[in-house]
Amino acid sequence: MLKNMKKILLVGADSRLSQEFINRYSNKYKIFGTSRRGDSKFIFLDLINIKNLKKIPYVDFVIFIGGAISYDVCENNFSYAKKINCINIPILAERFLKLKSHVIFVSTNTVFKSSKTIPGENTKTSPGFKYAILKDIAEKKFLK
Repeated sequence: MLKNMKKILLVGADSRLSQEFINRYSNKYKIFGTSRRGDSKFIFLDLINIKNLKKIPYVDFVIFIGGAISYDVCENNFSYAKKINCINIPILAERFLKLKSHVIFVSTNTVFKSSKTIPGENTKTSPGFKYAILKDIAEKKFLK
């Protein structure tokens, strides 16, 4: 491993998307991850209580992949999902920005109701269900 290898933190490292990222880029970057699973090989982080985040070494990039991503959780426990997706994740992002890390928020095309057109960067969002509404709120906070 190269001494000056860029460091990346994946928030939600147990996800399928994170695993693909790790498999593809672990030879180019030093990758750390977080997980709410206590038995995981990653740093424990339950996004409902971000005060429990243990000290993480400086990272060049933070990629937010995890969160309340189950449509069912967003529908049936909206306040819980909103706290994770729209409050705690943006707070964590701001903390990492203050540490001069680059922050990436993985969003979704579900913030657009119609798939008839290819949305552009300035396309007005129109989320049609609770998960998409929460992603839209979080995305707007990240843009600020």
